[in-house]
Amino acid sequence: MFLRLALCEKALSEYLETKRLAFPRFYFVSSADLLDILSNGNNPVEVSKHLSKLFDSLSNLKFKPDESGKLTKVALGMWSEEIEYVTFDKDCDCSGQVEMWLNPVLERMCATLRMEFGDAGQAYEEKAREQWLFDYPAQIALATTQIWWATEVGIAFTRLEEGFENAMKDYFKKQVCQLNTLITLLIGELTREERQKIMTICTIDVHARDVVAKLISTKIDNVGAFMWQSQLRHRCNEGSEAPSLGQLYYVQSLLEGQEGPAC
Repeated sequence: MFLRLALCEKALSEYLETKRLAFPRFYFVSSADLLDILSNGNNPVEVSKHLSKLFDSLSNLKFKPDESGKLTKVALGMWSEEIEYVTFDKDCDCSGQVEMWLNPVLERMCATLRMEFGDAGQAYEEKAREQWLFDYPAQIALATTQIWWATEVGIAFTRLEEGFENAMKDYFKKQVCQLNTLITLLIGELTREERQKIMTICTIDVHARDVVAKLISTKIDNVGAFMWQSQLRHRCNEGSEAPSLGQLYYVQSLLEGQEGPAC
């Protein structure tokens, strides 16, 4: 009896391993949860309750209803744990074996955020930042503001080298103005998600302002100075696959000798 039980456990373990190899994020969940996922694999609405265990901060998917109002197996977008909704760049078919349709879901997530990154990076200078940040998901807005901070500090260094002695001080004043504008927004009427997004950007802005203030106080005037190079900065590269969208590769660069984004 114990031998048969051991054989069953071994067979089950091997079966689950094949599924985990097909979709490696299954390694993040317990065997019990994975069995529940596999048993409901043809019901993506039921499987979606496990998505928070597979993807960080993702809570659910939005599925397309049919004419009678019944949910189909076509995903239209994703919900975060903070109840922020992001529409996929195109519909995602969630039919078939669960390990097969979860891969396209992951592809749609990445493609959608990549597209949003491209749009956000290009639109940043086209409208006031306090208006711009409402147009994009929190992750995109947060990363793009940091990308542009590194870029604008680099521009200030370039102007210093060109003889504009107050370039960094002028940028510091711009930072203070941007921060005050966000604080004013926080006083007004906002949704919970919008308030959390702006509060997070404010926290990042305060750190960025302090970094620039230290550059000014220590009279740093060279982009190659260690004090600037040692900062955790963000940059983006324009990808060759979709240059019209300004495809961005999100990089956290520490002690890196290159400038900020080229976009």
